[in-house]
Amino acid sequence: MEPVQRFRHRRDYRTDRHRPRRLHPPQAAERKLSLLLLKDELPDLLVLSESNVIRQLIDAGAVWELDELLETYCPDSHLLTKFPEDMKQEQIRQYGGFYAYPSNINSDDARKLWPERTDYYGNLVRYRQNHGILWNRALLKQAGLSEDDLKTESQALAAFKKIKSMRLTVNGEEVVPLLFEGNKYQESSLDYLYNSFGVEYIDENGNYKSRWLQPECRDVLRFVNTAVKNRYLSTEHLSFDSTQILSLMASGRVFCYMGNIANTGVTGIT
Repeated sequence: MEPVQRFRHRRDYRTDRHRPRRLHPPQAAERKLSLLLLKDELPDLLVLSESNVIRQLIDAGAVWELDELLETYCPDSHLLTKFPEDMKQEQIRQYGGFYAYPSNINSDDARKLWPERTDYYGNLVRYRQNHGILWNRALLKQAGLSEDDLKTESQALAAFKKIKSMRLTVNGEEVVPLLFEGNKYQESSLDYLYNSFGVEYIDENGNYKSRWLQPECRDVLRFVNTAVKNRYLSTEHLSFDSTQILSLMASGRVFCYMGNIANTGVTGIT
């Protein structure tokens, strides 16, 4: 899952304690933040994943470096002494300073600070993949399909075709046969398909080779092309942001999703 970065707006809280605070809904958040930045009306705490907005805030000097913030307002904070050093250096490498801490903290130094009690979590981190596939069980049942009908590429395409032909609706809106992760599809949805079709990072001689140049990548592109041509996959959805994808998934009318499962809002997956 792409780490979410938490930034603290650069404001002197000793002289600004009684200023009323406002909450800003997530819709079109990047555009709203850009406008708020121009008016110097940023909220106190920013939770971001969009790299361009993060860079914009840092370049404008609108957010604190955590060391400076904590030394000023919370000098006893454990983040000053126990934050994993390798994670901190990675933040500095990416942003030019220690401006944020990520939602996903997993590194060699982190595991030294907080040793695992069992092998479970370590194995989960090493072998789990957030990029995957979800099927809507309610819609599968309506279509008369089961898990045994979804094990191969041809079976998946046949399922999309059946759902498309049935013209099913949920709350008056047409079912979406296949959904990728919006404007992040190249890094998550295609990554899932690369893994499914056996696209590797190395060639037959053990040398690094771009996945785009691997022969198996043709199978990935052929699959996507088939889905688009048959209107199982809508190109309009490829421009959706995270909020729109969450809303579409919550509607219950997505038959199949491919991408970062952690960014779908779906819980209790079995």
